[in-house]
Amino acid sequence: MSGMRLIKMENFILERQKASMEELCDTFHLSKNTVRRDLQKLEERGFITKVYGGAAAVQPSASDPISTRDKKNKEAKQKIGELASTLVNDNDVIYIDSGTTAVCMIPFLTQKNNITIVTHAMTVLERVIKFPELTVMAVGGQYNPLTNAFFGPETLNSIDALYMTKAFLGCSGLSIEGGLSNETYYEPILKNRVIEHSDKLIIVTDTSKIGHNALRTVCPLTVVNTLVTEKKPGSDIVSYCADNKIQLLYGE
Repeated sequence: MSGMRLIKMENFILERQKASMEELCDTFHLSKNTVRRDLQKLEERGFITKVYGGAAAVQPSASDPISTRDKKNKEAKQKIGELASTLVNDNDVIYIDSGTTAVCMIPFLTQKNNITIVTHAMTVLERVIKFPELTVMAVGGQYNPLTNAFFGPETLNSIDALYMTKAFLGCSGLSIEGGLSNETYYEPILKNRVIEHSDKLIIVTDTSKIGHNALRTVCPLTVVNTLVTEKKPGSDIVSYCADNKIQLLYGE
């Protein structure tokens, strides 16, 4: 029970970026002494830090900012974007996240009718404005220059009010044991909320990410409906997808 409470408390602080002792006591119905012990354990995990009167999220320092990631495996990402676009149907409402792969599908979506794109990412907004035939809905929050995207309670509240037919999400790592994972602190929280409000989850990632685990888990692979990558992945992933009825789409 305490383990689940720690996870919920950690996410509560990360979502708000700061929480007072009173807020934590009231939200989780705990004494101040219990909250102090919990915060000590959470601080050891490295995602939050104790501050005067409460706790705050540790501000991340991304080792690989989006300006650098955007240049990696560019040809593979373009191929993945084209393949992913074939999964979009007329009248779909789709979520495209802040990764540098899913955004590559946008030019191919102009061949569809009545497509609405929901996003929290500036990279997506900058690309979509070139295609007036596409409708875009942006969810706000605090801007993070490392991911070139927005995040905060406002972002999560906006997602809660929406329904998406498909979510196209990237990842920093993907493995059978570790599932989907990300390097940043906040993206997994948002991805999970998007998954909850989407009919289908489509993961778009190049094969360099497959077989690796990043810092923070997003979800197990069993949640995924479709995996899109630029070439045929290893036999273990191929077998896992077949056994778990996960559609696998890849280039030649």
